[in-house]
Amino acid sequence: MAYLELIQIEKHYDSFHALKNIDLLVEKEEFVVFVGPSGCGKSTLLRSICGLETVTSGKIILDGRDITGIHPSKRNVAMVFQNYALFPHLNVFDNIAFGLQLQGLSKADVRRRVERAATLLHLETMLDRKPKQLSGGQRQRVAIGRCIVKQPKLFLFDEPLSNLDAKLRVRMRVELLNLHYETRNTVVYVTHDQVEAMTMADKIVVLQDGCIEQVGSPMDLYERPVNKFVAGFIGSPQMNFLEGRGSGSAGGETLFVSGGLGTLKLPLVAEAVKTDQALTVGIRPEHVELEPGPPGCTVKAVVNIVENLGGETYLHVEVAPEIPLIMVKLHGSRGPGRGERVVLQLPADKIYLFNAEGSAIPVRLLN
Repeated sequence: MAYLELIQIEKHYDSFHALKNIDLLVEKEEFVVFVGPSGCGKSTLLRSICGLETVTSGKIILDGRDITGIHPSKRNVAMVFQNYALFPHLNVFDNIAFGLQLQGLSKADVRRRVERAATLLHLETMLDRKPKQLSGGQRQRVAIGRCIVKQPKLFLFDEPLSNLDAKLRVRMRVELLNLHYETRNTVVYVTHDQVEAMTMADKIVVLQDGCIEQVGSPMDLYERPVNKFVAGFIGSPQMNFLEGRGSGSAGGETLFVSGGLGTLKLPLVAEAVKTDQALTVGIRPEHVELEPGPPGCTVKAVVNIVENLGGETYLHVEVAPEIPLIMVKLHGSRGPGRGERVVLQLPADKIYLFNAEGSAIPVRLLN
């Protein structure tokens, strides 16, 4: 039995269907990340697990116990909110200890738990400070400490890093992961940032419009997306897409016709592709080459914009006036300049095909 099990969860707000037939298994000590665009249902699902939202139907099982109808305070879960929710008039010690004091624990137990949490979170020297004397990252650690001392069965994080600046977010990601490795708690974490999802998760749950699109490890989703939505959402920068139609095959190769590009011969066998079928070709920016390489296809382009970041360079290139710019990710700081003509090499083993509904089409390399 899974540690956390969601069984056919449905959530309605009057006529709005927020969660649709959610089935999910979370194993003990897993770090699971819910990711998706704004309004996809990830926070609603997290709040349903916590008990702050009441599900319309379905079951929530935690460590073998049905907690679907149990009050939030009795579920033995702890939630870290986006806005920290600290008491401004209490110092760090009392903020962390507040829940334990409500439970009536002895002063010695409260102090032992708070000091242990403060050590894990590097807050030992700040226990007498008020929240206004802390940085954003330190406040977030206090909010996490308040959850740790409760010794819950499950940690829930609702976009806890979204209020931090970029540099601090990176540092806090590392600190959260180190904390997870030390405590081995089971964690469900919500974010709209797929970089956070890729770098932190044991397992990612991609949601869209209240439905789970795909569940798997970060590399499963990156390498084997089940549809165009997942392919475009996972990976940074996002995958390039070329819209067109299938045009049969020639010599085993799949023919792809796109306005402005003409016919591309893809050295792939895609038996599910029919002649004149709507087809999307996908390839990630980091897989596009400017030098001859493995078998693939070539596309002529003109460099439009160059973004030089030092360690890597992004090219935005135009392949045809009516086609959105293609992005190419290069290592290093050297590359072609604006207005230069280039030939894009699309390696066959890095090309994805999607049908009109957005589902991935199985392909294999041409022998």
